[in-house]
Amino acid sequence: MTELLLYGGPHSSFVRTTRMALAERGVPYTPMPYPPGFVDGDARHPFGKIPFMRYGDLVLAESIAIIRFAEREFPSAPSLWPNDARRAALCDQWVSAISDSIVARIGFGICFPRLAAPVLGFPVDEAAVAKAVARLPETLGELERPLKGQPYLTGDTMTVADLYLVPILYYLGLTKEGQAVWPDYPHLAVWQARMAERPSVRETVPPRFEALRPAA
Repeated sequence: MTELLLYGGPHSSFVRTTRMALAERGVPYTPMPYPPGFVDGDARHPFGKIPFMRYGDLVLAESIAIIRFAEREFPSAPSLWPNDARRAALCDQWVSAISDSIVARIGFGICFPRLAAPVLGFPVDEAAVAKAVARLPETLGELERPLKGQPYLTGDTMTVADLYLVPILYYLGLTKEGQAVWPDYPHLAVWQARMAERPSVRETVPPRFEALRPAA
């Protein structure tokens, strides 16, 4: 049987989403916990990022490409996309929006400077963080909206869109800024608790960023 090797460190939100997606569908894989820029023979990300994978002679980068490949290569497993065309389109909309806007506003705007930068010794632009925090109610409000009348982002069933959101909100909850506003978004809180019960989510909780601290 061909082995799927998934490259990328456990702290990466996109690596975690990919791991959860593979676990949800029961697709076997071997984690290769390497940092961005790692190259294993011809297996690499063309722009030095993560995740990327090797599956036989196929080398593939980017989380959404890997997840969609697994959907087609292992079609007997449950799909992470809805069958309904409108819900499937909403799913793609949220995957795109989370990967772009939400990661920029919350991931790089708040979580990285608060959680990773101090450990890695990077400077923190407090003005930029303050700007991201000022936009947090608007950002979380847009995520809260679809969850007011349904358990998941696109309806009654969990999709890949929910898996993209899990890592970002997990990290936000570790910051003082996220903890301060979280009580204002009860539907997001219920959604997060519901997602936290899934084995794929529990089994991919990343280690603390202190594990990234360079050796003295």
